[in-house]
Amino acid sequence: MVEDLVREGPERVVDRMSKSLDDPKLQALCCQALINLSSNNTVVQGLIGQQLGGIHLVVRSIVQHLNEEKVQEKGIGVLCSLTLVPSNRSLIGSLHGEKLAMEAMKRFPESPGVAVESSTLMANVAFGSRGNKIWIGRNGGILAILKAMQDFPDHRTLQMRGCLALRNIAWGVEDNQAMVSSLGGVVLLYRAIENHVSDSSIIEQSSVALCNVVLSTENESSPGDVTILLSAMDLHRGNSIIQEHCVVLIDHMVGRQNVCQQEFLKAFGIKTIIEGMKVHSENRGVLLKASRLLKRLAGVPEFRNQIFDYGGIELLADILCLTLNGGSEIIH
Repeated sequence: MVEDLVREGPERVVDRMSKSLDDPKLQALCCQALINLSSNNTVVQGLIGQQLGGIHLVVRSIVQHLNEEKVQEKGIGVLCSLTLVPSNRSLIGSLHGEKLAMEAMKRFPESPGVAVESSTLMANVAFGSRGNKIWIGRNGGILAILKAMQDFPDHRTLQMRGCLALRNIAWGVEDNQAMVSSLGGVVLLYRAIENHVSDSSIIEQSSVALCNVVLSTENESSPGDVTILLSAMDLHRGNSIIQEHCVVLIDHMVGRQNVCQQEFLKAFGIKTIIEGMKVHSENRGVLLKASRLLKRLAGVPEFRNQIFDYGGIELLADILCLTLNGGSEIIH
């Protein structure tokens, strides 16, 4: 049925939806067809969202079928698929699509599908909009996302979208950063890394989200957090995003807590840092962050010995030459 609707095209699907608002099954099918039609196609997304009035129609369908799980999941899914177009994103925000998402999560707490789409929608409408970020934080969005992550710890897609949502919602809004921290979000973000350490998408989103939260809040690290980050770095050595943000987090921890220094020492963290620097020898972000960490630790004899043992001195000399030749900001 969905394939047949897709073949009809977006105009026909929107028309079918508008004429069958009382039929929840057909509404859900039409929403899935719109998701398929708009996937990775901003032209079609703009057509559905603006010219055809699809956003208003989908919102109306969601409101009319509040107790239909599939309509909620697929309807919110359509809104997610249309948010790549800025004008669509603004319209969805003005219609409080994020409020519909939060309410759907409360009505269907056992539905991972609703949680995935709702978390994604909040992530997308928060992107680039300080007003939407603040609204989501003040109206329970952060709590809803954290509850979903806690309830579905093994659901990879949900964990990734939840981390993405926290990343976007916390960025640049101090109240939201504090809220994520106070509601246990830091623990859940580390748990996402630990439980899904082989999934680079989850590690990327969670490590960036952690940077957005912990660098500006008073957070004491838990035992094992350093080891969790080092394991992720070892497993994803070729991923510069993971390398850079995990180094930043480790630098933050070892600079504030002696127990984290000891954990880092016992886990041979210097070796992991230096190996990552070698792989990303042309990535200034990774080199800058890692060099700062090595500089911080070089005053401690045990760390200084490891820096020598794993070739850190030669590596830092190479970076210095690169800096002098290229005018980089690496050395401070």
